[in-house]
Amino acid sequence: MLDSALEFRTICQLMKFAGECVNLPGEVAELGVYKGGSLDILSRVFPHKAIYGFDTFEGMPEVVSSIDVHQAGEFSDTSFEKLSEYFSGSNVRLIKGRFPDTVPQVPELQYCFVHIDGDIYTSTRDAIAYFYPRLVVGGVLVFDDWEWKGCPGVKRAVEEYFPGREIVVVGNEAMIKKLL
Repeated sequence: MLDSALEFRTICQLMKFAGECVNLPGEVAELGVYKGGSLDILSRVFPHKAIYGFDTFEGMPEVVSSIDVHQAGEFSDTSFEKLSEYFSGSNVRLIKGRFPDTVPQVPELQYCFVHIDGDIYTSTRDAIAYFYPRLVVGGVLVFDDWEWKGCPGVKRAVEEYFPGREIVVVGNEAMIKKLL
């Protein structure tokens, strides 16, 4: 499932943050599944929890051209059907469509760990607005592509939602932990 050494390093960084959440109550989610590499790892780290993977499975949605570098439709070389087959019988539930329009497909839940790999401003902003209020105390939001030159909207959305908040950065991953 992993496409490159870079993706493997990203997953290793992600697991550093996930380890803190294994014994917390709540479920796990990922926004931006793409080909399922990190979702596969999350399903193994959290075998006792439901894992929700949100993605359009049709590529990037509309972007904010004044902020985002990516273009609508990028990352469309994925397959909902193939990933559904791969994750069949596992603790992973794939949610196809534009986030947050797909939220009604999921019961009202609390989360202990959420990996946000939306790459663009609007996806990141919408994910924070939905998941952070549902994050348990001690739970973690991890943001992929932190300060990546192709994803400036990620940092912008996080800093707008959490002005002045300490953000832990490891490589190209950033983490916010819910304290209260």
